[in-house]
Amino acid sequence: MNIRPAILLTGCFTLSVLIVSVLFALSEDKTQRLYDFSRVFPPRVITEDTVIDLQRRSYYVAGAAADKIYLGNVWAPLHLIECSKDLRDTSHIKLRLDDPTLRFKSIQVNIDSPYFFISEGTQPYLLRGTLNEWYGKRFMHDSAYFSLAVPISPYSFALRVNSAKTREDMLAKETKGGVKLFPELLEKQFDGVFCVDGMLHYNKKLEEIIYIYYYRNQFIVMDTSMNTIYKANTIDPISKAQIQADSFISNGNKTYTMSAPPLSVNKKSCTYGNWLFVNSAIRSKDEKTSMERASVIDVYDLRNGKYQFSFYIPLSAYGNKLDGLYLYDGKLYTMIDNYLCSYNIESNVLSKSIGEKF
Repeated sequence: MNIRPAILLTGCFTLSVLIVSVLFALSEDKTQRLYDFSRVFPPRVITEDTVIDLQRRSYYVAGAAADKIYLGNVWAPLHLIECSKDLRDTSHIKLRLDDPTLRFKSIQVNIDSPYFFISEGTQPYLLRGTLNEWYGKRFMHDSAYFSLAVPISPYSFALRVNSAKTREDMLAKETKGGVKLFPELLEKQFDGVFCVDGMLHYNKKLEEIIYIYYYRNQFIVMDTSMNTIYKANTIDPISKAQIQADSFISNGNKTYTMSAPPLSVNKKSCTYGNWLFVNSAIRSKDEKTSMERASVIDVYDLRNGKYQFSFYIPLSAYGNKLDGLYLYDGKLYTMIDNYLCSYNIESNVLSKSIGEKF
């Protein structure tokens, strides 16, 4: 047996693990650093209501309708769980499709009563069905590949697409008439992909589309025609994405790959009514609570984009990572590892008028 190759392979593996560990540690150090800003913590914002063990971490909140919450499953994309609003009762739903040849590489289910929508951006296709029938059909021409899709009406979607010309991400709107691109909405700071990465939401009450950057302190609020209403900043001071990326030429185009973990700023978010909830990765200068024990949620008023207050979601009892966040009709839902947790929000907390302080 030749020992030298085995030793060489072992050494390379050990070095690779060490490099990844150092990069991860550097990223964690940035996250745990205290930054020069302060948060407001009211004495009581949420109280835990119900917790259910889903047994798997593959579930996400697909939406809500009336007194029901719906969970999609990444690994079983045609399977939904229907929960009562208080999570006391659950039932299972099997989605059916009119085209059995469709592939499920990366699909997302969205509930927007009276419809459910299925979106798959790598094929691509968009399907729609009613909540009582659970039968998805193609309902408009699929003409754009996308990485994010949110229904904003029965016949239109807000999308994030990648330009075939520039290889940069941008927002778009798809209707029965086709796809319209809005390349000016996302502000490029570096590569036009990683630096503009973020989360896309639709607020049905306000009829507003919201895009929140992952790696900088900004969100954009738009109307349903994709016109910017205003841009606002999250409370932290990270205005420029802290990204390290290497570039190379592929098929004549410049492509970027991450060379180190970026500094996460906004990790999860959700919206309902006048409110935007953001799970921040940045610790303020006077915080004592470790982010391993709790996730901080910053609350913004979408009527003016202003920061209002913050609160903590405890993690240690159910896991150490907040995987999902959903706000609906006075209740907050979180996915923590394989647990779905519901919280009651104090009635006076979200009823304040603009400018009213705690």
